[in-house]
Amino acid sequence: MRARTLAFTLLGCGLGLVSTVNTTVAEAPDPTFSLSCTAGGETVLSWKHVRVTQISLDWFNSSGALVAQTISTNPRGLRLSLPTPAPVDDGGRVEATLFFADGGGARLAPTACTSSGAF
Repeated sequence: MRARTLAFTLLGCGLGLVSTVNTTVAEAPDPTFSLSCTAGGETVLSWKHVRVTQISLDWFNSSGALVAQTISTNPRGLRLSLPTPAPVDDGGRVEATLFFADGGGARLAPTACTSSGAF
């Protein structure tokens, strides 16, 4: 109660201290994603600046037929690495859909699967 009275008195006498606080809240960076696929190797998906709660991966062979699908729930960390399914050949592709904790999501552009170069 004393503090209020003192502040009122100072303001009433024209001796009040006026303080302006300018705050700038930095926006969170936009999420970024990376997807790669190696036929006979691994498929690697990584993300930054977003909490991913579920991932769906669909692999297609070079003729366009769906050959495998996997769904990962509550992935840990910022990266998911899985063996590329054997039916996926050079010229195949992988498609990824991510679901975020805030209810949003992202469907990544299809990514070509390239040959691992191993014989």
